[in-house]
Amino acid sequence: MSSSFHWNNAASGIIGSAFFWAYAIGQLVNGYIGDGFKSRYFIFIGLFMSAAANFAVGLSSNFSLTLVLWAFNGFFLSMLWGPIVKTVSAWFPENKGTRISVILSLSMIAGYLFSWGAMGQAITALSWRFAFFIPAALLMAYSFVWVAKVRDHPNDVGIKSPAAYSVKKTGGTQENSGLNMREVFIKYRLFLIAVACFVQGFIKDGLSLWAPTFLKATQNINSSDISLISLVIPIMSMAGILCSGWLNKRFHGNERRSVLVLFSCSVIAGIILLISLGSGIGITVVLLSIIDACMYGANTLLLTIIPLKFRAFNKVSAVAGCLDFCSYIGAASSGVLTGFAADMLGWKSVVASWSILSAIGIVSLILSKRRAENI
Repeated sequence: MSSSFHWNNAASGIIGSAFFWAYAIGQLVNGYIGDGFKSRYFIFIGLFMSAAANFAVGLSSNFSLTLVLWAFNGFFLSMLWGPIVKTVSAWFPENKGTRISVILSLSMIAGYLFSWGAMGQAITALSWRFAFFIPAALLMAYSFVWVAKVRDHPNDVGIKSPAAYSVKKTGGTQENSGLNMREVFIKYRLFLIAVACFVQGFIKDGLSLWAPTFLKATQNINSSDISLISLVIPIMSMAGILCSGWLNKRFHGNERRSVLVLFSCSVIAGIILLISLGSGIGITVVLLSIIDACMYGANTLLLTIIPLKFRAFNKVSAVAGCLDFCSYIGAASSGVLTGFAADMLGWKSVVASWSILSAIGIVSLILSKRRAENI
C-alpha cells in the first residue's frame, strides 16, 4: 500500500497506531457493554462489521478514508474478546480455565502465522488489495456460522452449565454480585493487575515491532537474514503460552504466582541480554525469544483466567475488556517510546527498560495479592 500510494513510514505508522488506539478504547467500551448483551449477537456484529471494514479498505485509495476505516476495524474487532471470555465462562468449569486460556492464545498465534504466510503469498500472486478481500470474505462467512451455531449458555439448549457455582464458592457474597466496575477494581485491586497488563503489552508488542530493527542495529548481519531469524521470536511465543499453562497447573491455579515467575524470568533474561549485547546473534535471539515468550505467557493468564474469576458477579466481559484495554495501551505506547529511547539513549536503554518494567509488574502483582480480597 505504501509503495502504491507513495506513503512514507510515518503515514503508514499513523494508520497502524489508529488501529491500536481504536481497539484499546473499544475494549474498554465493548467489554462493559458486552456483559449486558447476548454474546452470540454481539460477536456476530463485530465479525460482520470488521469484514465490511476490511473489504472497504481493499477498495480504498485515499489515505484519510483508509485511516478511518482501519480505526473502525479495530473498534469492531474489540467487540470479540470480552464476550468470548464471557461465553467460555458459561460453558466450562473453573478447573478448565487454564486449558481454555492456552487454547485461545495458541489459536491467535496460529492465526497470525497463517495470515502472514497466506496473505504474503496473495500479495505476491495478486495484489495488496486481496490481503483485505480474503480476510473479509472469511470473516463474513464465519460471522453467519457463529450466529447460527453458537449459543451463549448451555441453558439455551436445555443443558445445565458445568460452570454453575454459587457466589459463596468464589469467596464473595451476594452483596458483591451487585458491585459496579469501579468498586470491583478497588475492592479486588484490579488496578494493580492492570499495571501488569500494561507492562506485558508494552514489552510483548514493542519487542515484536522493534525486534528486526534491534537486531539490525546490534548485530552484523544483512536484512534478508534478519527477516528469517526474526521469525524465531514469534514462534517461541507459542512455547511461552504452553509454559504458562504448565506453570499454572504446577501452582494449582495460582495465576498470580505463575505470572510472577514469568516476569522474573523476563527480568533475568533482560539483564543477561544487557550484559552480553554484542556477543553474538545466537544468544541475542535466544534471550529476546525468552522475554517475548514470558510476556505471551503472562498475557494468557492475565487476560483470560483472571476475568473468568468474575463470572459470579456478571463482570467477565467488562473485566476482560478493561484488562485488555490496559494491555493495548501498553502496546500503543511502546512503538513511540521505544523508538524515542533507542534514538536518544541507545538500544541498551531499551533492554534495560524491559527489565525495569518487568520488575514493576512483579511489584504490582505482589501488592495485588496482599491487599486484595480473594476471588
